[in-house]
Amino acid sequence: MRASLCNRLSVLALLLVWFPAGSALAQVSEQEELDKIRHVLSLPAAASVKVAPAPALPSARPLKVHVATGLDVRVRRNFMDWIEEWNRKEGKKDGVLKVVTDAAQAHVILVRVTDREKAKLTSQTQTTPSTALGAGGTTRTRTERHTYSFYQGPIYAYVLRVNGPNTLEIVARYTKLGDVDESKSSGRDLWEDFKKLLKERGAPGQ
Repeated sequence: MRASLCNRLSVLALLLVWFPAGSALAQVSEQEELDKIRHVLSLPAAASVKVAPAPALPSARPLKVHVATGLDVRVRRNFMDWIEEWNRKEGKKDGVLKVVTDAAQAHVILVRVTDREKAKLTSQTQTTPSTALGAGGTTRTRTERHTYSFYQGPIYAYVLRVNGPNTLEIVARYTKLGDVDESKSSGRDLWEDFKKLLKERGAPGQ
């Protein structure tokens, strides 16, 4: 579990991510990605944003969390729902999460943004088996093809640890090309990474 998160961080630190040539993700440098974080959080250019030496969250309880999703309102609502569910089911055992609107007051910042300016129309075709009643009452199977189109763009997501004023460390990260339309599952990958980190903190007093 921890090794998986370490691997994700190493990808950023060593710039060894491979993407198909010409993809929007392949065109983003490490510095551009760090600048994107500063922009989303309205941080000054001098703000320190670097990879954490180890994927660990602060031990503070309650843990103050700031959520930054840009204009993706549905994604923000997803995180609010997941945080509420966490507090109800896991808060007593693994620590309560407190959402704060001011990033400067947070212990942890969850960032999940979509670069809609680089979104491109993509088509995919799915094949599904279907059955039909033929002459004489016989049943025959055939394959149906369904093609649908959607806009796909770069998605960037981070768990950031706040170490002081304008000082952040990347604890977990993923980037991918995904559907820019928002759904009830948008942001789930980042939330699952965050949950793993919360579980690894252990129970209060440990």
